[in-house]
Amino acid sequence: MNRLIIIGNGFDLAHDLKTRYSDFIDFLWKKEADCFYKSLDESNYESELIQVKLRNNDYGSYKLNSKIVRSEIDDFSSFNENIFKHYWLTVTIKNKFLKLISEERIQNWVDIENEYYSILINILKIGGKAFSFKNLQFDNQYSIKKLNEEFQKVINLFIEYLDNINLNVNEIDQIKKHFNSQFDFDDFSEEILSKIRNGIEKDFDKKINFQNDRFDKSFLETIKQKHLKKISSKEFINSIPDRIMVLNFNYTKTPELYIKDLINAEIVYIHGELNNEENPIIFGFGDEMDDDYNEIEKINNNEFLNYIKSINYLRTDNYKKLLRFIEADIFQVFIMGHSCGNSDRTMLNTIFEHDNCGSIKYFYYKPSKDSDDYIEKIQNISRSFSSKIKMRDRIVNKKFSTSLT
Repeated sequence: MNRLIIIGNGFDLAHDLKTRYSDFIDFLWKKEADCFYKSLDESNYESELIQVKLRNNDYGSYKLNSKIVRSEIDDFSSFNENIFKHYWLTVTIKNKFLKLISEERIQNWVDIENEYYSILINILKIGGKAFSFKNLQFDNQYSIKKLNEEFQKVINLFIEYLDNINLNVNEIDQIKKHFNSQFDFDDFSEEILSKIRNGIEKDFDKKINFQNDRFDKSFLETIKQKHLKKISSKEFINSIPDRIMVLNFNYTKTPELYIKDLINAEIVYIHGELNNEENPIIFGFGDEMDDDYNEIEKINNNEFLNYIKSINYLRTDNYKKLLRFIEADIFQVFIMGHSCGNSDRTMLNTIFEHDNCGSIKYFYYKPSKDSDDYIEKIQNISRSFSSKIKMRDRIVNKKFSTSLT
């Protein structure tokens, strides 16, 4: 049997990397504020992201420093209070999508890919008309082409951010021990255990028929029953995986720390790698189970498909590697730091409902003694199942689960 380890951003966060979207947004506006304050001896300021003018200064008679005093800017919230809302300033954020996710940051929650898809659906349904989304006004000129341009700009800024932060980390022993750990009988679904029993029974029946003249049939039957009884006990599953595939949804190389000494393991960077033209970054939405997705495919405009993950997976053979792995043998799924949200639902459904999927074990986040995110993430995982019968059988319950760190 094999093991598929799904890695998400929570894995990097467990290693103290600043890879949240919120970290990126805060860094972006801190950097923008630094550039703005260096230009206070000018009458206005303009960059790729914003345009800043003094009120009642149509002729440029006053410099910015006549009204502005430098403030400490650490995030978008402080940028918003000290610059964007400043009485003497008129500030325009040029990228409306960036403005949206920045304002979401103030609420301490932002999901760039889900926000992109939500606006895309608004454009699809309203078609050339003005609309409002989360208190932000979009005029009738805001098209899918404009959204894609702004989204790509944000992607480029995010990649640039990741390229410039410290990505050096150390192993965490509590994580390392799980990668090549022995299988646990209690983790596996009844469906898969039954499949294994039936396979062994059929194999023994063939041997009994083949060896009929050489051995007593009752003797072979006794051996078969001993093996079948063993499957029903915890002695059955006590081996390590034959193969391990780490399916890394991050753009960082953190998981390489944990497989460098394992000869039976490989990493697939399913969403691409930083600074690797052969494995370009994939950003977007991957939920073909969504009710609106069929409507996207019906219209004859490829701009709506530019950031659909299933299409962009075809840029490399990464998805094919995953399919070959799950087709090869029974496998167990470990989930470490992945939220299992709808933006990856199509791929997760392919994995979770595959006939060879033996169990799904979520390593939950436990910020304090009395709280964890087990139920929240299981709710997310459940949305990737069409069959709730399989869902209840395959997900490892909390009694047999553990926290990531």
